[in-house]
Amino acid sequence: MSSIIGPRPVRQLEGVTHPNRSLALFRFADLDAARAASESDAATQFSQSLEPTDRSARMVLGHHSLGDDAPPPADECGKSYLVVHGFISNREVYGAYLRGLKDSGLLVTNRCERILMMGPSNVRQTVKGPFITGEYFEILSFPTQANVEEFWLSDSYAELVRLRQGAVDVYAAIFPASEQRVEGLRP
Repeated sequence: MSSIIGPRPVRQLEGVTHPNRSLALFRFADLDAARAASESDAATQFSQSLEPTDRSARMVLGHHSLGDDAPPPADECGKSYLVVHGFISNREVYGAYLRGLKDSGLLVTNRCERILMMGPSNVRQTVKGPFITGEYFEILSFPTQANVEEFWLSDSYAELVRLRQGAVDVYAAIFPASEQRVEGLRP
């Protein structure tokens, strides 16, 4: 099975992360298939391979923003992904930022598709490592890296960023599509 995104960012946009941190995202037909895969020998070996470089490794099962039964896109090749990870300290202010982002139409204009938006209420099961209170994780798909940059570096988005300052601590980076394989892991 292949990770949808590459393990390392091609461009850091905001915040800092450990230089050896890697990321993998897998889609499964349903939660039962995800649980079975997370308990497999292949998942255990994959998790153990992360230990030397990422002491805070996490494996979390959740549902993506379209619901558990939404079909995966037919073709992920060539896309770029905006991965946003953060900790919300003021939900009210962060909510105003999200409403402003939705109302702006910037994501639609830049041909964005929300792949995953996961906060504590979306975590079905933590397999390894804690999902911390206030933590959220979001993955947005764009046709190209240029689309991500056009969105993130726009003056319109910079205005929205000012809305969330002090309310959320953000790490954001662009990740490429991937063919990273984890042998033995089945969807």
